[in-house]
Amino acid sequence: MVVPYRRRGQIQSELGNYGLALDDLNRAIQLGDTLPETYYSRGMVYEYQSKYDLALADYTRAIELNIEFAFAYVTRGFVYYDTGDYQSALVDFNKAIELDQSLTVYVSPYLEDIEARLRE
Repeated sequence: MVVPYRRRGQIQSELGNYGLALDDLNRAIQLGDTLPETYYSRGMVYEYQSKYDLALADYTRAIELNIEFAFAYVTRGFVYYDTGDYQSALVDFNKAIELDQSLTVYVSPYLEDIEARLRE
């Protein structure tokens, strides 16, 4: 029963229909969806809406549900970076690379910037 809501929410998010995406993703979670991808998807919607606290909470929940969910560490790291929490971003980016070295291409410019900022 939750799969159609999750999938439709993900599609609505991809289309930029964030209100509709949240409706469906929230409904999936209310119906008992505990897949980390659902929380990750909702976190992305919140991030697109600049609701960073809610995005962080959902990315963190996705990681709690799957501690090897490398993309959740990357996206949570982006939120930390965007909100000026460079130390937390650094930790998440390094964890993502530890889990999946192919993610280095996404985070290496951020790592260089963070390391420079932390040296200041």
